[in-house]
Amino acid sequence: MVRGVWWPGGAWLIPICQTAVCLAIVISGAIEAASGAQSGYLSAYAEVPTVGTVAYRQEVGDIPQDLRPYDVLIAVADCSRIGKEATLYTAVGPLRALVIDCAGNDGTPSWMEENRIIAEIDYYSWQRWPELVGSAAVLVIEGE
Repeated sequence: MVRGVWWPGGAWLIPICQTAVCLAIVISGAIEAASGAQSGYLSAYAEVPTVGTVAYRQEVGDIPQDLRPYDVLIAVADCSRIGKEATLYTAVGPLRALVIDCAGNDGTPSWMEENRIIAEIDYYSWQRWPELVGSAAVLVIEGE
């Protein structure tokens, strides 16, 4: 049995940590429903795929040459999103993101869906914020 916490005014509240978790779930669901945002978990790219993907996408003109405005580069399941800007709401704060790659047709889309992976972050962002890999996040693609 969960013990409540007495709050002035006579109301019993569930412990604060449970309240925070419940609130986060409600807010996440509301954001998704209202904005088309996705909530789920983050994975990461290794260094060689990050470097190769960035070079290729820049060569074919899918992404800009100057990536300095972005905090993180991401891959998502939907290939139509390559080159789009996004905001990734994470445990380290909101990050300005650029979609540089997609899951393709090699089985990765189903792996991402089954594991609720909303994005894979680039290798260098993974090294900067290792706590992001496996953590919950909300992804909002601009213009969607």
